Amino acid sequence: MRILFLDMDGTVRWGKKQLGRYISTPDDVVVFKEVPSILTLYRKAGWEIVGLSNQGGIALGYISFDDVLRNMNRTRVLLCDDMEIYVCPHHPDAPDPRMRYCLCRKPKIGMICTAVSDLICGTAGDLMWDQPESLVVGDRDEDRLMAASAGIPFMWAEQWRMSR
Repeated sequence: MRILFLDMDGTVRWGKKQLGRYISTPDDVVVFKEVPSILTLYRKAGWEIVGLSNQGGIALGYISFDDVLRNMNRTRVLLCDDMEIYVCPHHPDAPDPRMRYCLCRKPKIGMICTAVSDLICGTAGDLMWDQPESLVVGDRDEDRLMAASAGIPFMWAEQWRMSR
C-alpha cells in the first residue's frame, strides 16, 4: 500500500497566503485547480490518499471543531474524492492546558500513525504499508520535518502541483 499524505491548507486548497485569511466557512474553500486531476492519477495508480491538517484555531477558540469538519467536507466535495482527512485541533498557546500538548500536531507523526493504523486495520491486515514508496506533500517546514521523522519522502506543494 502506497499512501499520499497531503497537507491541506496551501497544498490541496487555498490557505492564508492565497486567501489573505484563514478558512472559516465552507464558502472559503477553494482547491488548487491542478489537484483534482493529480489525485485522479494517484487513485488510478492504486495509492491511498490521506489529508493531514493542523487546525490550531480550534484550541485557540477562533473556530469550532464542527466548522473545521464542515470545511474539510467541502474540500472532499470539491475534489470528488473519498480521501480521509485527519485534523489536529491542538495548539501550544491554547488557553486550556489539555489542548496544548499532543502527539498529532505536525511536525509530530501522530496523524500519520493513526492514518496508517486505520488503513491497515480496515483491510483485515492483509496489506503492508510501503513506507519508502509513499509521499508527504506540503507547503511548510513542519510538513517536511514530519515526513523526515516518519521516514517518508517529501515534496514541496508547488513542485507537486506542477509535476503532473
